[in-house]
Amino acid sequence: MTGLADYMDGFRGLGATYHHTLLPNLVLTLEYYRLRELTTGDKGNTLWGDERQGTGRRRSWLCRTAPGPGFCQESTDHRL
Repeated sequence: MTGLADYMDGFRGLGATYHHTLLPNLVLTLEYYRLRELTTGDKGNTLWGDERQGTGRRRSWLCRTAPGPGFCQESTDHRL
């Protein structure tokens, strides 16, 4: 993966995505990124999770560690 994100002036790194059907209308997606900032060399890890129902409802969460404090946040009941 190569591109721009948040405070970074550019990044490069690896990512992996996993999709799993839990029930006929319920899909879980997990994405993991291990990134390095191109100008400073700072490293960060991101884990993104997403749960989708066939009705269009979605629940997602994000956890990130980077230089400085890490954080996790959750958002629920998105409509697609």
